[in-house]
Amino acid sequence: MPITRRKARKTTATNPYVPKTPHRELLPESKAYAVGAMSAGVSQYSLAKKLPITQAGLSRLFTRTKERSEASKLPLWDPHLYEIEPGRGGQEYPLTTEQKDAVIAVATQDRDAREKPSWEAIADGDFDYLHLPKPLSVSKFENIMYEAGYARRAPGFKPTLDNAQRERRL
Repeated sequence: MPITRRKARKTTATNPYVPKTPHRELLPESKAYAVGAMSAGVSQYSLAKKLPITQAGLSRLFTRTKERSEASKLPLWDPHLYEIEPGRGGQEYPLTTEQKDAVIAVATQDRDAREKPSWEAIADGDFDYLHLPKPLSVSKFENIMYEAGYARRAPGFKPTLDNAQRERRL
């Protein structure tokens, strides 16, 4: 007799997800070759067989390069069009140690500021007068606090002040 009285189910192993195309970037020479060949009349099908890129990727590359050349008024054979572009994500902007210290000082200045969640401090504009290069994001603020030694626990958690810090700030 089985241990449980439930009906046994047939289960199959799950296959791991394999992305259809790996993330890659063509070399500038390959980009220039592909765009030149497509503008000369070579089919995308034959180019896709020779290069590690799909037909859709070739089409996007051609239209993007053509738009960039028209916008910058450069010919299609200009090497500046084929340089590797920076990612589309947010660019990392370094903060100086003085700016980081100012953010930490604002976040730990009194009990209300210490207990305020990070999203609320940013929404209230607590850091607006610091004149940072870009508006402070929640993740950037939490990373600054983490690097300064404040533990990541519940959202908005900031440790209590010791006696010396209390006398200095309160």
